Amino acid sequence: MMRIKEAIMRKKLIQQLNEEFRDEELDVQLDRAVERGKGRLLPTISYAIVANPSQPVDENRSEVTTDSSFISEEDTSNLIGLQQFVNDLNSRLTDLQRRALRVTWKRLSEAPKTSGRGTIQIMEKILEKLHDSDPSMMSIFYKSAFLSCIEDRRKRAGGLGPTIATLRDHANLLIDFVDSVLNVMFDIPLQKPVYDPETIGRIHARLAPLGFDRSIWHKLGECFAEVMFCQEVVRAYPQAASAWSLLAVAFTDKVYSACKVRTALPSPRDQNSASVAEEERPHRKLPVTPSRCPYSYPSFQCARYNYCE
Repeated sequence: MMRIKEAIMRKKLIQQLNEEFRDEELDVQLDRAVERGKGRLLPTISYAIVANPSQPVDENRSEVTTDSSFISEEDTSNLIGLQQFVNDLNSRLTDLQRRALRVTWKRLSEAPKTSGRGTIQIMEKILEKLHDSDPSMMSIFYKSAFLSCIEDRRKRAGGLGPTIATLRDHANLLIDFVDSVLNVMFDIPLQKPVYDPETIGRIHARLAPLGFDRSIWHKLGECFAEVMFCQEVVRAYPQAASAWSLLAVAFTDKVYSACKVRTALPSPRDQNSASVAEEERPHRKLPVTPSRCPYSYPSFQCARYNYCE
């Protein structure tokens, strides 16, 4: 009897999700038809919004600017890298799997934050599960958070944003990444700055002196898939589990290959930090290449490595 009820509820849920997907697709088609009537198409990516996320968006504005002068080289590189990642992912997914990703993520995003079933709770659960599988990982968070406090003090003077160091920061980063992937996949304008997997991998490669091993990425992919499989909407919708599994595999493969310890020359940002420190304290010069654990240096020297963005 219980199995019959579960089957009925699952069928109703699938029907409801498909209806929501069709309604959303119809709205997009109508919007594009209106834009064609005006002689222009909707932009694939709202570059002005991506480059200026803090700028309020006027919903009544009839046009969205795509002036490339608003975009930094880093934003452009991230967008290109994300587009390449999505193209590669699309080649692995079927139409039904792409629909499953969009439908299930939309339903998960609509859950109230206080219900314990929202996307932020899901991503935090993934990171907590990762910590349970590798307890030493938490010490990396603590160390990088300590170094980020020093780094943020230096960045505030230059007007740059804070670094991403805490577990909640990483949970929000995962949410933004999935949002960006689905927006690019379904040609929806982006409204936040994006990170492509290769950039994420290179940034985390700087954490190697703190004990970060790139094998953690494979554990993250396993935890991501396991937690997503536990979601009711993912279990109910056809092909959803396999779609999320493919997304996790594609992401972890990219970041794993990009997360290599860089033993070459320091980056231009590191060189600039070193030159500034030498000008301010000529009697205490920083070493050109770190030869031992950064904690063996004075605290002001730790800031130059910028381990976590």
